[in-house]
Amino acid sequence: MSVWDTLRSLLPGSSAAPTPELRSGLAEPDEWLFDALGARKVIGGERVTVETALALDAVYACVALVAGTAGMLPLKVHGGIGAERRTLVNDDRYRMLHDSPNPEQAPDVWTEQLLAHLMLWGNAYLEKSRGRSGVVDELWPIKPSRVKPYRDSSGAKRFSVDGGDTSTGGDFGPDRILHLPGLGLDGLAGLSVIGLARQSFGSAMLRTKHEASLYENDATPGGVLTVQGELDDEAAERIRAQWERAQRGRNRGRIAVLEAGATWQSTGLPLEDLQFVAREAFTVNQVARLFGVPPEMIGGESGGSLTYANVESRGQHFLTFSLNRWLVRLEKSLKHDPDLFPDRAVYPEFARDALLRTDSRTRWQTYEIARRIGVFSPNDVRALENLEPREGGDVYADTLQGAAGGRREGDGPAGVEGEGDGSGAPVPAALNGSNGGGGG
Repeated sequence: MSVWDTLRSLLPGSSAAPTPELRSGLAEPDEWLFDALGARKVIGGERVTVETALALDAVYACVALVAGTAGMLPLKVHGGIGAERRTLVNDDRYRMLHDSPNPEQAPDVWTEQLLAHLMLWGNAYLEKSRGRSGVVDELWPIKPSRVKPYRDSSGAKRFSVDGGDTSTGGDFGPDRILHLPGLGLDGLAGLSVIGLARQSFGSAMLRTKHEASLYENDATPGGVLTVQGELDDEAAERIRAQWERAQRGRNRGRIAVLEAGATWQSTGLPLEDLQFVAREAFTVNQVARLFGVPPEMIGGESGGSLTYANVESRGQHFLTFSLNRWLVRLEKSLKHDPDLFPDRAVYPEFARDALLRTDSRTRWQTYEIARRIGVFSPNDVRALENLEPREGGDVYADTLQGAAGGRREGDGPAGVEGEGDGSGAPVPAALNGSNGGGGG
């Protein structure tokens, strides 16, 4: 059986081609081959795949926003819990995840690609490459369209990987493939938003194509040329051709001269009746809803006036409900892999601090409160502000006295240091490192 017979046999209700010759090829594929590859038509005739859906600017904006923001965050490796928690900067896994997941990709590019795979296909796959010691030291993303997860006769999860044009495929187990699934129902694979909402994406693509066809004709609406009396076919065709030459494309707006008493009557919809702006806004909001992204963050409607206060709160909403779910999925999937993290006390975590920063005044007030109740030392605060530690700055305030809100005798005023965070806001004396309160 040929590969085309095999693909056809995968379709519901289909069997292998009975004829020995199958003419369908990749250059001019038959309809069944499109269906077998997941590019099924929607009402209106559009074929929706990940690639065609990504051509919609709203889809690209959603994926770029979430994946790009995640790529900005460093992925670190920590060990211990509570007071014993430490960042394991000398751990090989830290160097791999934080510095170089593989020789070709920087960590931000790697994270961005994984999130794009998860959001578009509902699954992300990593090939685990091992060094001479047998320890995983490289992680290579695999395009999800190349991978089909399944369960063997014993119920174990395995992955059939298509070799493609440049690499060798085969059948692999979890010791070779790390699977990061999105939302799923069968415990085997995640569901693709593009596949589930194929009709919605197809409708948006049809609207875009329809608008483009109007602009191709310089948005000239259709109409009827009316003449008195009867015309033979040759005369009618000549008048029609004259009108189109005079008014289509770049010639639109020129003075038209009609013969035989002909008059023009438009039968197309005026542009204001097509409501292109309203339709575009609907598409943006619809796509944003499917990906769980606030519409205003990709150019959609905000649902109300934007102020400084609600912009900040919506940014927090994006972090909590849009981005954080994907960050946790990556963290938990990596942590769950026994080849990477056999020790439960060691785990990967994205540094979300940069996205949690508020305005400078509120940030300094938060630092001051944390220092007074013994949560932060001055050097802890300096580290959060990317400043070098100072001698004596590792002393923590007495928790009970700090909580009472009183100042110790000898504490200096909360004045201004000679350094700042680049925003023009004063740096409290808490960062000085001296007079940081008694030891706890």
